[in-house]
Amino acid sequence: MWCEIDHCSDPQIKKDPSSTNRYGTAYIFPDTASEPFLVYCDLHYGFTFLQARVSQSCTRTSFQRSWQDYRDGFGDFTCDFWLGLDKIHQITSQAQYKLEILIDDGTGYKQCFYDPFRVEGASSNFTASLVQFDEDPDCNSFLGNDAGFGINNIPFSTTDHDSTTNRCPSVLTSGWWFDNVCPVGNPNGPYISQNTFLNNNSPPRLRIGGTYAGKWVKEFLMRIENVGG
Repeated sequence: MWCEIDHCSDPQIKKDPSSTNRYGTAYIFPDTASEPFLVYCDLHYGFTFLQARVSQSCTRTSFQRSWQDYRDGFGDFTCDFWLGLDKIHQITSQAQYKLEILIDDGTGYKQCFYDPFRVEGASSNFTASLVQFDEDPDCNSFLGNDAGFGINNIPFSTTDHDSTTNRCPSVLTSGWWFDNVCPVGNPNGPYISQNTFLNNNSPPRLRIGGTYAGKWVKEFLMRIENVGG
């Protein structure tokens, strides 16, 4: 059956919203893939998860990884994970996809939307392409046009495969679509105690947002939806 399934919204795996099983794994076989691979889906609404930083209740996964790890994917679908740049490219190159970012700052989830979203192949160092259509200025600062954090037309970088001029992956100890201005925002970075910056006893959190709009969050997730074929 997986030979015919290329995204999480396929009717063969998508479930009625009234069902109790909302999240789960499925094998998909995008057009450009050489073999099927496992993804984590929102089975009610057809989203495919690309990344999750939700490990407040489980052992944290280090995101200080090599180019090969970010290319192939790593982590645990039940906790923190990165799907893999090659898989993200294969999925987003077959149709138009919308990217949704889910951010929890401790008061509930905030949603930000970017459409279309696409990741090019390895020959371009998995350059990201996205357009923001959410008018919320905070959403623009996360991935849009804010100085030092926009990822549109930016290649991916890791410590051992760095496309930046300022060694941003080494400075921020993670992999991401880093601009040459190493941003304050770092969704794949380590959880850092706010006490380091704010002199309080809040639990460790991620630092995200643009250079001029840093945000502290406890969870950060990326997921995509097929909106064009």
